[in-house]
Amino acid sequence: MNLIQPLLVISILIISALYLARFRSRIFDRLIILTILATGIVFVCFPDLTSRIANLVGVGRGTDMLLYVSLVSVGFLLVVFYAKIREMSQTITRLTREDTLRQARKGGKSICI
Repeated sequence: MNLIQPLLVISILIISALYLARFRSRIFDRLIILTILATGIVFVCFPDLTSRIANLVGVGRGTDMLLYVSLVSVGFLLVVFYAKIREMSQTITRLTREDTLRQARKGGKSICI
């Protein structure tokens, strides 16, 4: 076992613990995250496995395969985050309009910071 392998496994375990402790998420989300992290630990402990899988799918090296999968995953996450931010922005706009109309009907001033 190389020196970096235990360091990477410990890092993955710390990330897992932080995720579970800090973020309240649905059980399905937690299972996905834990599956990804467990896969990371397996790939760290058995690096030749990535090369074998890469060869099965027609990619030359395991490192290249992981890069391709990571790029697609990051692209997917960017789209999901963009959609979420846009949804939150629309919600804030709607709530602000409703509050302004409510305050105008009362004849009072809206308190905005």
